[in-house]
Amino acid sequence: MTHWIFVTLPILALCILFNSAAIDRKKEKTVGVPFYWSASSGKLISPKLRHFHPRLPVYEEHAYFHHTKHRVHNRRSSASSSSNHIRYLKPKPTKEPSNTTKVVCRDETQVFNGTDDEICPQFATPIGNISQAVGKEAKLECVVDNLGRFRVAWMRIETQTILIMHRQVISRNKRIGLSYSEHRTYVLHIKNVQEEDRGSYMCQVNTVPMMSQIGYLDVEVPPDINESESSSDMFVKEGIDIKLKCKAKGHPEPTLTWRREDYKPVRIGNWQKTKLGQNSSFFEGEELAIDKVSRIHMGAYLCIASNGVPPSVSRRITLQVHFQPMIWIPNQLVGARLGGNVTLECYTEAYPESMNYWTRPPNNDIVSNGDKYEVVLTVSTYKVHMAVTIRQINLTDYGRYECYSRNSVGGTKGTIRLYEIHSPLRIEEPSLTNIHNLNGVLESGFNLHAVFS
Repeated sequence: MTHWIFVTLPILALCILFNSAAIDRKKEKTVGVPFYWSASSGKLISPKLRHFHPRLPVYEEHAYFHHTKHRVHNRRSSASSSSNHIRYLKPKPTKEPSNTTKVVCRDETQVFNGTDDEICPQFATPIGNISQAVGKEAKLECVVDNLGRFRVAWMRIETQTILIMHRQVISRNKRIGLSYSEHRTYVLHIKNVQEEDRGSYMCQVNTVPMMSQIGYLDVEVPPDINESESSSDMFVKEGIDIKLKCKAKGHPEPTLTWRREDYKPVRIGNWQKTKLGQNSSFFEGEELAIDKVSRIHMGAYLCIASNGVPPSVSRRITLQVHFQPMIWIPNQLVGARLGGNVTLECYTEAYPESMNYWTRPPNNDIVSNGDKYEVVLTVSTYKVHMAVTIRQINLTDYGRYECYSRNSVGGTKGTIRLYEIHSPLRIEEPSLTNIHNLNGVLESGFNLHAVFS
């Protein structure tokens, strides 16, 4: 009956094979050096030479990096139950016989040069550099021509870890896998790629000397904005210098672009310029600096981080500039006729939001909606249009009107004076009136009309 036993010898191993043979060897640090075994009689045990004692096991060794895998074929004899001791023997350098042909390639199981030439395995294509987004599956392909009886292994360079040996997955990482075809193509699969998978991977063939090639896996990470190191909503007083900050991470390193949410141009300080000039809609960099901030800078700003790996992300920062109210009056003197209607207007700018109203000096009575007055306030961001319409004007309606605007920063007022416009006399074209009297004399006259327009 045939038994196969696989033993890994990291430092020193002792294997007892069903009481039929004992094997021991101390592993050396040199990688790629072939090791051989001999019986106590001094005979070499090699699959090539086939010098076997009838009771000794057949031994083959395949060295992959710092690990050694042993395959032992146990031959039992029913005639005797005694065991034979096998010791490790490192071969001494010998001159190549002149009557033999040198082998082009050999593996570590060969002790001497054979008589038949072998064709060396060759890498058909380089592994190359591969980029894959985090969370996706990465594939590194190793294609070897003329592989023959040789075997392929995959390892991670940075950690000196064996991942795959021939067609067996050695790594305990569940995301590591292998696919192969025609004893030529060996593909290393890494599912759900993470940042820690970034690095170099080696494909090795167990020739002597060892053949290998290296590929690099670059794991791309979409941008992510660091909120703790980025600006939040800002409330500032008008006239100071400010900086909006935004930090992001990712691989490749993200590019940060600033713009207003409403796409309006951003007016910045003279010291900071871009290719598009001072009044640009887009700026690049981690900081957006604004000198002497004013009410025109108020609004929402977007910091957009992108690095070519979707999705791009953005952070919204609201800039609120506090200032006391200001009033602008288009007409401070307004005329109107008795019995007519008239509208008075004030424009205010303030932030935070202001309280706006009309009064009538000298008692400063509040003007409110009713039969006499119609008050309308139209709000647009920090701007307010104040209007009051006075109906059916009489003599008591003439005089001063004041518009007020107040907020937490301060207050101000504007004054409008309403005066009377007198209706002019309108002279019509003279009309001839024929009057017949008893004497038959014609008389004419002018008609005068006082009209109100």
